[in-house]
Amino acid sequence: YTRNLTPFGLGILILSGLLDAAYFASMSQAYALTDLSVAYPLARGLAPLLLVVWAILFLGEAPTVFGFAGIGLIVAGLYTVNLRGPDGWKKPLQSLKDRGPRLALLAGLFISLYTALDKYGLKTTGLPPLTYTYWTVFFTAVWLTPLILRNHSRQTIREERRADRWLLIFAGLATLGAIWGASYLFIKVSVAEIPPFTLVAGRTLIAALALFVAMQARRETFPRTRRVWLTLVAMGIFNGVIPYTAITWGETHITSALAAILTATMALFTVIL
Repeated sequence: YTRNLTPFGLGILILSGLLDAAYFASMSQAYALTDLSVAYPLARGLAPLLLVVWAILFLGEAPTVFGFAGIGLIVAGLYTVNLRGPDGWKKPLQSLKDRGPRLALLAGLFISLYTALDKYGLKTTGLPPLTYTYWTVFFTAVWLTPLILRNHSRQTIREERRADRWLLIFAGLATLGAIWGASYLFIKVSVAEIPPFTLVAGRTLIAALALFVAMQARRETFPRTRRVWLTLVAMGIFNGVIPYTAITWGETHITSALAAILTATMALFTVIL
């Protein structure tokens, strides 16, 4: 399904995941700071109104008179469904001076944006809806992970790890498999526009820069002995340059799924060796 995905289509999936992550972050904060009867009507009531604007401006979809009437009824229903009695209809609007309700409005904006983008993305990428949803959820998790790590201390993460050790092990393996498998998709998409050797050089350079930043954050130093450096060079050639080039070159002729399956046979060769 992702064989004909272009870099532009991949960018749409990444952006959709970012908007989803922004929605989850802002909505969860809104729920934490204000009542459900305030946050929900503001977020869910604003989203359809803005979505009509995006549909008219960018998608070329203009609702009929009855369509506008239906949207108005939906917005009214969403706004009133969690209100506590007829005297509380002004409460969500009057509370906009607080941070929680403003975050709810921001969540409504993100809902409208990712909904409009997904409509455009499904049409542009040509992906089946479930495949498109799978990748947007994947990128949502990718965007949310740094935010979660930033907002929780190492002690909290250690306690969570001890409490749910086996669950985290399986989740970690699943995440590693998803990230590892997704790299083959990205190679397949990129190699259609970038020569294989240039792509390999760019990937390794970006990885080296990211690892250098991680080293600085952990205050790790470079090795000082010649023997270690020679070992690292050999590992870089046999574990990086040769396999990365072969995989990237191979994906100019075969699908990313087949490349991932064939590469997984390394476990068999490891046992033999």
